[in-house]
Amino acid sequence: MIIIVLLIFMNGILSMMETAIVALRKSELEEKAKSGAKKAKRAFRIAKEPNQLLSSIQICLTLIGMMIGAISSVSIAEELSRWLFAVFPSMPYIDLISYVLVIVLIALLTIIFGEMVPKRVALNHPEKTAIALANGMYWLALITKPIVRCFTFLSRFVLKMFHIQLMPTRSVTEEEIRHMIEQGVSSGIVEEVEHEIVEQVFNLGDLRLNDIFTPRTQLTWIDLEDPLEINLRKIIEGGHSIYPAGNGDLDNFAGMIHTKDLLTQSLIQEPIDLHSILRPALFLPEPMKVYHALEAMKKEGRNEAIVIDEYGGIEGLITLHDIMEELIGDIPGEDDPDEPKIIERDDHTWLADGLVSIEDFKRYFDIEELPDIESKISYHTIGGFMILYLGKIPAVKDKIDIEHLTLEVIDMDDVRVDKILITKKTDEPDHQTEDFS
Repeated sequence: MIIIVLLIFMNGILSMMETAIVALRKSELEEKAKSGAKKAKRAFRIAKEPNQLLSSIQICLTLIGMMIGAISSVSIAEELSRWLFAVFPSMPYIDLISYVLVIVLIALLTIIFGEMVPKRVALNHPEKTAIALANGMYWLALITKPIVRCFTFLSRFVLKMFHIQLMPTRSVTEEEIRHMIEQGVSSGIVEEVEHEIVEQVFNLGDLRLNDIFTPRTQLTWIDLEDPLEINLRKIIEGGHSIYPAGNGDLDNFAGMIHTKDLLTQSLIQEPIDLHSILRPALFLPEPMKVYHALEAMKKEGRNEAIVIDEYGGIEGLITLHDIMEELIGDIPGEDDPDEPKIIERDDHTWLADGLVSIEDFKRYFDIEELPDIESKISYHTIGGFMILYLGKIPAVKDKIDIEHLTLEVIDMDDVRVDKILITKKTDEPDHQTEDFS
């Protein structure tokens, strides 16, 4: 019986090792290893390459299970059978009953003390358990290394006989990470705001510059051929920190003007000369992924870049501010208007600026995808979407339907859609509204 207890104890230690090495957080263990703790260093080395140890543990657990079964059936079951025969000499099937009782008892002891309790302890404190058992794990992996190699060779040989290919280690997918984070939110480990930021990080990977940049038509730029007074007034009224500059036309690009350079000239009482403070710009192609653009801006030490099309024409401007807004939402400046671009009205309709980006529109109204035109023609704003969907320059009162919403043009700024009224569809169809969905 003492041997059985020792074997169950060994089973429990091995179960703790296995659970700890799988459940621990390598980052936390690495910090402890860097602090100089010898056991932590050893545990971290094992955690980086755990396959050898896990194979050793599986072999040992199998051998222990076989030994427990053999010893319990030979010694304990026979001893129990003799005791039952002495007490109940007329009882039928004494040998069978003895074996069943021993199997149930040993199974209970093994499951509780050899599996469940040790694994629960290791799950609650995986790093501490791994550090405490680091020396044991090291020697176990070292001693059983030849045996593990032998079994690995035999298993691969069998797989090869049956023409079964070994699959490469599968990497974690984006969807699996999303699911884990959602579980973390449900359990309270991950904050909702952290979940939202991670979601935006994944979404950012799918965006290109033409999805988030400020288009040329919305840029305030400095014409160096204009009088200085006009340009200074434009800079003061614009309230921006940077301005693209050109000679007569923005396509004759001259450089970037930073207002801090202009302020420096003024403070040291130098004559104001816009040409002398021009800075060279970073140019990025319109279809570039936002992540790649961010890397380019970091490498060049820039907070902004000029976005160009395939012909080298200037399409707009991208800034770090634009990218950060995609990650954490709208970041209003001190001089930004308080009025949002999408306003919910008292009658449960919405008033939207035609310049609201497609991404913001879909996010606000919880729309997965816009109709098929989205994949065929490039556009960036909801106003641009309406123009392309209607196939003409809209007029006031033109309408389209998108899923559960009706979009109606209520104001035009020359050829640009300025204001859009958005209403939810009612069950009763509106015969005056064209359905483009």
